Amino acid sequence: MRGRKVCILDDVVSIGGTITTLERLVKKAGGEVICNAAIWVEGPWYTGDLIYLDELRSSLNHRDVSILVEIKKLYYINSF
Repeated sequence: MRGRKVCILDDVVSIGGTITTLERLVKKAGGEVICNAAIWVEGPWYTGDLIYLDELRSSLNHRDVSILVEIKKLYYINSF
C-alpha cells in the first residue's frame, strides 16, 4: 500500500465511521486517500468530502432494494 493513491468506496454513508476508519488504515499503511465515494448518503451527519450518487430516502421501494442488492453482489465479486 505504501505510496499508492486510494479511493475509498462505500455503499451507504451515514455517520462516516467506515470511511474514517479506512482513511486511518490507508494512511498507517503508507497510502494516500485521494477521494471518498458512496452510492448513497443517508442524513446530514457525515461532513467530510464525499462524492455520492444520490441521497437515501427514508423508505426504499422494491426497485431500489433490488439495485442495492445487485451493487453489493458486484462489489463483493470484484473485491476478491
